[in-house]
Amino acid sequence: MTPPTINITIPRAWSELTPRQARWLLRFLTRPVHHTDPRAIALLRFTGIRIIGPVLSAGLPPGPRPDYLISLPTQQRSRYLKRRKKELIIITPEEFAIMLRELDWILRPLNAPWRPDKIAGRKARPAFLDTIPFGYYLAIDNHYARLLMQKQNVSGTHAAIDAMAELLLHPAPWWRRLLRLDRLTDADRHAILLWYAAVKVKNILIYPDFYRPAGDDSTLAPDNDRAITPARLRAVMDAQIRALTKGDITKERRIMEMPMQRAMVELNALAKEYAQLHEKKK
Repeated sequence: MTPPTINITIPRAWSELTPRQARWLLRFLTRPVHHTDPRAIALLRFTGIRIIGPVLSAGLPPGPRPDYLISLPTQQRSRYLKRRKKELIIITPEEFAIMLRELDWILRPLNAPWRPDKIAGRKARPAFLDTIPFGYYLAIDNHYARLLMQKQNVSGTHAAIDAMAELLLHPAPWWRRLLRLDRLTDADRHAILLWYAAVKVKNILIYPDFYRPAGDDSTLAPDNDRAITPARLRAVMDAQIRALTKGDITKERRIMEMPMQRAMVELNALAKEYAQLHEKKK
């Protein structure tokens, strides 16, 4: 007899999650460490599958990797009603592992910038951050670099993420601020880290001439031999502003207010020109 075909819908990326699913997954990933595969818990949560137990064969105890009886929710349509019913099927460990592979994205960095529409009740800025003022981007990037300096300092890490949130999120309504409902949770901080890390990766790919390899003295890559220090962060930021203003301090305010994408395009072009001149001198 031909085995039944299982048709289930599994999100393939953070962007495919509903707001409710995203909130649950962020909270789940920031809970204390547990021994259960988070992909398995997410699969059961998103699909409504329930594991009933191992299947016994001919009255014998199950082997080291038994098949399992699961209940799969389905919809039974009639003329007037749409009822939910459950279908009992048997699934092998191999079939379950194949379904888990579709949720590998939970354990990986984001493929593209994404964030919930609201974080801590506050509306988030555009995911790619291309239209935010360049001054905002410099401040966010400095807070992110300081975050990398904290290592195991939990309070310092939280302070850096909270500072990033003040620039990445719009102000909360006055009544949420009054009741202190705009305070960040661990799930909110995890969402901000996922979001901005993806923005950094995106910028490195789009502006390769500006973001130089880790061995370069001008890079802020965390794996560089030189340590990231506040003085070095300040020097790099001043160098970026001076490159855009061509040394004219009267243009600094206009530079800080221009869209981040436009400023990065110009910085990347300047870096490319500098590299070409350096090669010619050699």
